Amino acid sequence: MALRYHPDKAGQTPENVLFFQQIQKAYNTLSDPKMRKLYDQYGENGIRMMESMGGMPPFLDPEAFLSMKLFFTVATAIVALIIVFFSLVAVKAEGGLSWSWTAVFWPVYVVVSFLFLGVLFQKMTPDEEDPNAVKAAKAAKTQVLLYFGSFAAFCVLIPLRIDQIITVHWGIVFVPWFILELLNLFMLVINVQERLQMPEYESVDEQETFPRSLSWSEKLVIIYTDGNLFVLRIIQAILLIVKLQGHPMSWPVTFVPVWIWGGLRFSSFVYRYYYRNRLTSEEVGPLVAQFVAFVLSSIFLFTTVGLLVKKLESAESNPTAAVLLIPVFIILSLLFCCVCCCGPIAIQGARQEMQDQMQRGTQVVIPLNRSINQ
Repeated sequence: MALRYHPDKAGQTPENVLFFQQIQKAYNTLSDPKMRKLYDQYGENGIRMMESMGGMPPFLDPEAFLSMKLFFTVATAIVALIIVFFSLVAVKAEGGLSWSWTAVFWPVYVVVSFLFLGVLFQKMTPDEEDPNAVKAAKAAKTQVLLYFGSFAAFCVLIPLRIDQIITVHWGIVFVPWFILELLNLFMLVINVQERLQMPEYESVDEQETFPRSLSWSEKLVIIYTDGNLFVLRIIQAILLIVKLQGHPMSWPVTFVPVWIWGGLRFSSFVYRYYYRNRLTSEEVGPLVAQFVAFVLSSIFLFTTVGLLVKKLESAESNPTAAVLLIPVFIILSLLFCCVCCCGPIAIQGARQEMQDQMQRGTQVVIPLNRSINQ
């Protein structure tokens, strides 16, 4: 049919050109199973929706929708296991559970093993014709496996050391943690190098901008803002090792990096607000959202750490472990509601609304192959 009605044969009239374009569009729809199924169900509205979104709408693509349901199912199971873990920790810490700490950590082992196997057997789909893409995909997968492997080793060594099954130095127990930090340092160096190579743009007037290289002070600010958290994590790990080995320093001093992190983050927001005249209107909204997230997370973090320090410093039983973990349970409960209820309901609602909108605009749907044959 395409050869029969090609404008070169049928004539270069607007009607022939338009009809040939319709034939091409029909062929493209029929040759793609997803597009054909979308047209059979929703007609031209479905095809227009797909074209406007630059691809198959995720809420209408069966494979994408199945992936989203699988994600929420797995996330629900993982969050539930984490809640079980902290519940066991609270009971064990108060002497209400006769299990060893190694047994208490079983939900962590399940979660880490599941994620490790999921990444290990995940099918990588890079562009086979691009060797750099294949190499980058393999490197990323290897890095993620190293992350999970190191974290799993750390979670195994901690309860073994607490139960005195092994009596090695606490520095040996933290070796997997330092391996994690080495991986973080590798990514940190790459990100900092990319940011240092990006030029800064200045406006000569409202219409024209020109690039300029970063000054030394701007480079130092980038290195400081990107690297201070890494340095504080290393110091925190070293202080914990020293304290757990029996050093007499107090627990509030042990957690000094946590207090410093809070001060640095707050001062960074104050600095950015003080120089708010440099911010564009598009940057103000994200800055406010980041500050609100920082305040909320700080309330939970410092409350938990403060209660922990109080419990470790005093011989009294108050606060109990259950009270100590209240901020953790609040966050996990909200997260559980999101992945178990709110997220799936929102996705299903958006899918149903999109289907209803296209169905209202589709009175009678005739399969495209039938319309062409006729």
